[in-house]
Amino acid sequence: MLSFILVNFFAANSLNIAFPAIAELRGFDYSNLLYFNTIGGFVGILVTLISRAAVQKVGVKLVIFVGALISGIAFILMPLCTSQSVCGLLVIINAFTVVMYNSTTAFTLIGNWFPRKKGFVLGLVTGAGAISALVLLPIFSNLNDSVGIVKAMLCFGVLQIAFAVSTLFWIKNTPAEAGLYPDNMPMTAEEEARFVGQTGEKSPWSVTRVLKNKRFLLYSIGWGLSATCLIGIMTSAMPIMLSKGASQATVLAVVSSSGIIGFAGSTLSGVTDTKFGTVNTSVVTLALQALGALIMGIAGQGQVALMLAGYVALVSVSQTSNNLLSSQLITVAGARHFNAVFGVAWAIIYGLRALGSTICGWSLSNFGDYTPALYIFVALSVLALILVRLVGTEPEPVPED
Repeated sequence: MLSFILVNFFAANSLNIAFPAIAELRGFDYSNLLYFNTIGGFVGILVTLISRAAVQKVGVKLVIFVGALISGIAFILMPLCTSQSVCGLLVIINAFTVVMYNSTTAFTLIGNWFPRKKGFVLGLVTGAGAISALVLLPIFSNLNDSVGIVKAMLCFGVLQIAFAVSTLFWIKNTPAEAGLYPDNMPMTAEEEARFVGQTGEKSPWSVTRVLKNKRFLLYSIGWGLSATCLIGIMTSAMPIMLSKGASQATVLAVVSSSGIIGFAGSTLSGVTDTKFGTVNTSVVTLALQALGALIMGIAGQGQVALMLAGYVALVSVSQTSNNLLSSQLITVAGARHFNAVFGVAWAIIYGLRALGSTICGWSLSNFGDYTPALYIFVALSVLALILVRLVGTEPEPVPED
């Protein structure tokens, strides 16, 4: 849960304040920092695959520790750089370490500890990520206003390092290390057969097989395009709204409250997923995402209420994607092979989500505002809806070794 709160802050919410403030302090080009963030996402594809192998060799705990430690150090050093290239390198590092202390590692821990209740637990912990916008972002903003961006990022970088060190003492790779059972219940022979793929046995779904499978590829691209839209808007939400004429106080209040809205949407998606099905819930979610981006794009200068309405529509589903993409893959790949397939799929999703920053940077550099980027996000969300719908939830046959 802590990793989801921190990743939402370091990889998304904080960048609304950090990038513009660093650019102003050091005379950097703000759009270039967005480009560097995209490069970090592409590097994250490789890091995801490396982390997947590292988890199997050294365990989740050590990978999380190293990733969070490096992220905290990079966050502290970022505003101290007088060279845009060096600062860009630190932005890249901050972007790709996400997959080490969250993403693949967190999902692996949840799979190991809660194989029967993975969907429920995932919805709970991803929803908790809303605390980042609700609590951490206002504190970060106030620190930036009172003591400057250098000291503000120092404080939160130290917080990240403290989290990294603490994981060495309380994270257990598997329930067995703590003398417990998965879900705190002994596993039956049938459950052992269903979940053994999560706890050590090699899955027949190799990287090559996953990439060659049409449905898994469409799944990865679909949710990746959805993430492109979300990360693009969430990392630039404050500059976007300020550019449309909203006041600083209004923007901070709305972005901070997005945590509550996102958590409510995440909770509701869990109910609708169960009652109406994963695909139907995903279609509604992606349609709302597209609608929110469209309204934000249509809103003209000074039409603050209309723009905020679009933002609220989008953030209402911003926390649901992780729940739904996991729920869909658990059904299609099966719980036993979830980790094997997800490790490869997430590399694609993470790489595509990084394009969000580049699209915003391109729009700002070439047109002077974010409206073209918002229209691109609308198109990507609609395409994501189509691809996710095509994948469906029919179980995929397991290949023979």
